[in-house]
Amino acid sequence: MPENITSISATIDALMRLAETLKELNERGSDKELVNPINYPLSNDNDQESSAGEMKILPISFYRSIPDEVAKAYKLMEDAAELVSASSTKFTLVERINENDGHKLVAEMLRGAEIIATGALVMHSSNMGLGRSARYYAKHSSRAVVASLISLFQSFDAGTARIRDSSVGAQKTGVVWQCCDKVIKIPKGNRNAMRRDLFQWMKDCNDTWEEFREMIDAPAVDAENIDDINWDEFCVGSGEQFTETELRILQPCVALIKCSRGTISAILKSCDDVGKSMTSIEEKNDIYYLWISSLHELARIIGEGVTELGSMLYPPLELDDEGLVEEINSLSCALKKANQAILEMSEDERENC
Repeated sequence: MPENITSISATIDALMRLAETLKELNERGSDKELVNPINYPLSNDNDQESSAGEMKILPISFYRSIPDEVAKAYKLMEDAAELVSASSTKFTLVERINENDGHKLVAEMLRGAEIIATGALVMHSSNMGLGRSARYYAKHSSRAVVASLISLFQSFDAGTARIRDSSVGAQKTGVVWQCCDKVIKIPKGNRNAMRRDLFQWMKDCNDTWEEFREMIDAPAVDAENIDDINWDEFCVGSGEQFTETELRILQPCVALIKCSRGTISAILKSCDDVGKSMTSIEEKNDIYYLWISSLHELARIIGEGVTELGSMLYPPLELDDEGLVEEINSLSCALKKANQAILEMSEDERENC
């Protein structure tokens, strides 16, 4: 076989190895990279051993602006994704007409996938200053491209995409396009990646709050007759009603979810305000970066905690479920810490004015 021409089966093996390498990337950071967050002491707070108190975080080293090295890594991934997308279209057309005519295109796509993976690897380097969110999007968008190429090549290697009038090849190519498009459109830099997370958690909180608010507005069912609900009543919604006792537990939980949405919104605005306060004093900026990283990780606990809490609130409630109590305590602790951090940073900023 001529030089630079790669067989499909060999390419699948190479992509499998690349997929394993990407899978091992740790967007949370290595033990050497993790640091203690800024921990604002809370008055009358006796639950310091909760998950919100134990966490270690991956600090960022830039927020609004993107260093040249990081911008180059994003551009590298973007250009490679465009190459893979264009080559996959040509490959599917050429390979359907004559088997083995697309080997040169296979080599191009493999090279593109390797460049995308290299970009993701570079972004996980500690000296790049990217936080957990930015690393997450780089890693998972890269893994998606590699997985989509493996699926495309396997369909041709097995022959299913070569069958006359089969749409398998076109479908697999469409998935490659989508994955490449996500690489091109990933949120670039710490600020954009963090904001995408925050907006998603706010949406999750709002959706959960809306869902249970409607349940609260529905009339309660009689606990003594709850077992007598027939199938037709269950299908029209009687099975989603709460007893009076359950409602007394549900109402403060829903209020906690609403408070979570507001807190995440406050975190988003506060991080941007602090980001605008960056100075030429490097030591002070380091404190700001650590504060943003700490607050964002609290937002993660809050956002994911709301999703977990919501999954526990469907009727019938397990009133003696220790997991429900633990989730409420963990969420409450994170909310207190986040709001205290925002208030104390605001006070610090006013003092420095």
